Amino acid sequence: MKKSTYLLSLMAALTLGTASAATEAGIQIVNVATATFEDPTGPANNTTGTSTSNLVTTTVLSVPSFTVTPNNTGTTPSPDAPDPSLDRVGVLPGSIQQFRYTVTNTGNTPVVVQFNPDITAANVDRTNSDVQNLTYFAFTDTNNNGVIDAGELQALTDSNNDGLVESPAIASNAFITIVQSYKIPDAATAGTRFGANPVATGLFDSTPDAQNPSNNTYTSTVTVNNNGVTSTLVDNNNFNRSTVYTPGVSVAPIDANGVGGTAPAPGGNTDGRQDPPAQVTPVGTLPAYNDPNPNGGNGAVVLVGVNGNNQLAFPKADAESVNDDRVTFINSVTNSGTQTDSFLLLPPPNLPTGVTVTYLDAAGNPLPTTTVNGVAYPTLLNVVAGETRNFRIEVLYPDTGGVNSPVAVINVEIGIDSLSDADILPNASSTDTIFTPDLQFGDSTQALGTSAGPTVVATVTPGTANNVAFFPMDVFNAGGYTDTFVLSGSVPFTVLNAGVPSTNTVTATYYTYTDVNNDGTFTNGTDTLGSVVTSTGPLAAGAEFKVVALVTAPANARAGLYTVSQSATGNYSTISRTDTNDVVQVLSTTASLTLAKSGRNITVNPVGSFLTTGLTANPTDNIEYRIIATNTYNTDVRNIILTEQNSAQGNVFTYGTFNNVSGTTTQAGGTVLYRFNGGAWQAGTALPGGLAASAVTRVDVGVDTNGDVNITRDDILSASQTITTNFTVTVK
Repeated sequence: MKKSTYLLSLMAALTLGTASAATEAGIQIVNVATATFEDPTGPANNTTGTSTSNLVTTTVLSVPSFTVTPNNTGTTPSPDAPDPSLDRVGVLPGSIQQFRYTVTNTGNTPVVVQFNPDITAANVDRTNSDVQNLTYFAFTDTNNNGVIDAGELQALTDSNNDGLVESPAIASNAFITIVQSYKIPDAATAGTRFGANPVATGLFDSTPDAQNPSNNTYTSTVTVNNNGVTSTLVDNNNFNRSTVYTPGVSVAPIDANGVGGTAPAPGGNTDGRQDPPAQVTPVGTLPAYNDPNPNGGNGAVVLVGVNGNNQLAFPKADAESVNDDRVTFINSVTNSGTQTDSFLLLPPPNLPTGVTVTYLDAAGNPLPTTTVNGVAYPTLLNVVAGETRNFRIEVLYPDTGGVNSPVAVINVEIGIDSLSDADILPNASSTDTIFTPDLQFGDSTQALGTSAGPTVVATVTPGTANNVAFFPMDVFNAGGYTDTFVLSGSVPFTVLNAGVPSTNTVTATYYTYTDVNNDGTFTNGTDTLGSVVTSTGPLAAGAEFKVVALVTAPANARAGLYTVSQSATGNYSTISRTDTNDVVQVLSTTASLTLAKSGRNITVNPVGSFLTTGLTANPTDNIEYRIIATNTYNTDVRNIILTEQNSAQGNVFTYGTFNNVSGTTTQAGGTVLYRFNGGAWQAGTALPGGLAASAVTRVDVGVDTNGDVNITRDDILSASQTITTNFTVTVK
């Protein structure tokens, strides 16, 4: 049974409203009739005669009734026909929803109203979505501010464990305010409708104590009218409805008309997104802006183009290849919803190795974060409905040309998620794309790309028809956008002019060619040269341009190995690659070490001319011979030894006695050395101790160029250089 003691104590704490009065049940209506008359036993016209009837007592019966308002707009309970004051939109997952109802006692006896918190019971909850934590409270607005403040709700409880919670006893013609509260599930999806119906059942005392209501016992729920018809005190036509908010958001390229854009206009960030002005990019004319925080690119700005909902960045190469390169995009978010919202910026999926992304605000400052399920997400806070707000995406990627060159195209998918929905999935997305510059330049291969293989050596012979070196080269655009690559190459040859060396730098000439034998490279004598080019022209990403570099050796080039220094440089990207593993080998020309010998009789004429024929002498005359050795090769000659001795063709020591010897050389850094009768080399011309002039049968002369006082193959006579020896004998 429902006792009133607890209920009345709770009722005493509430401020009860009062409706129009009705006769309280339990009141006894006592009716007695009286009469006055002229007492016939008295004098005429007296009024002393009186009479009183018997008492007729009528007890006022209980006519209980109550209402819970607001009601549904229809006549039957319907979860989708709530009173407008009970119909909410834009509620958030996980939120607590509280609805106020007025419970009015429209009968003539106190009632206790029970509410069913079981969402599985009929008409309590929507059939297609369940609320959580359905509870009921009595509400007393103690400060009359119309707002539910702390301490103003008192939970209704189930006093007899019948599964229903009950209100305090409500006096007849009075009303109270109750609050129905429930939670929207955390995982509620956008647009889902939730709601509950405060199904109310009334209890009353069929024999109430009108004078002392605390004695009432509230057990009856069934009423009987005068015609004997029974009914149950119930009100179940009060559904409310909560529709989960459907966020509206779009993410797009920069708003050039907003905060952080290229040209903010009056109206700031609320007057609609606008594209930046058009500029010429490597893929044509697009709305574009300059990266607000470039990291290099040879000092040039990074151009970012807008193409629909995507942004395209075309960074240039920088001078170093160690530190990561950086591109900073400006994107914008527009809150197209109906209420202020905050948005999580989600990690971009499927980033290439070595690529990192950082989200910043429009000024480049770190964004606040919101932690969801242990993950901290950068967050755009409190974006009002209709607002467009810019933010930055800073992308770091491996330096082009470094150890880990980036992929040609880096796609960064920007996903944005409303904090007003239950999931962590993007409500909108946009893509920022970086087209990196990259280039391969080197020796030709059949496949795309170039070879970093062994040194390529092309042999030439100066002054002949075979004086041109051919080097097939490939230019492969390994980057992400079209560029034109300028070609250059040169060889610093050492040339000899009258024996004097100097440098003659020869520029390589680049030709296109027809690959007649279809072997993927140039074959001299088989393939056909085309036109002279100085660049590739526009070369698409992933395309290759094949050329052959021709280097003509000067006719007076010194024999040796000469490195060909070549480069290809991007017009827009400024990226440059070199190739230094090609070598021109200049062969030795057909020549010799020439020996020119002459003599003069210095006894007869000490300053006479040197003769090659007709030379005469008397016994005891001194004959001076001169031998001039000249290197007529185009390369060094090693280990040269000039010798005077008897031979099959000569008999100088048979008829002559050694007198003296001297020598000079034009070889830079060379020292003339002498050797007698095969002995040790010496720098002086004096005969070694113990050796008489008459005993000399052989004299050797050489040039020491490495300073070891010896003549070996380490000693050279350079092209066009000479050794001059003066050798004197006395005719026997």
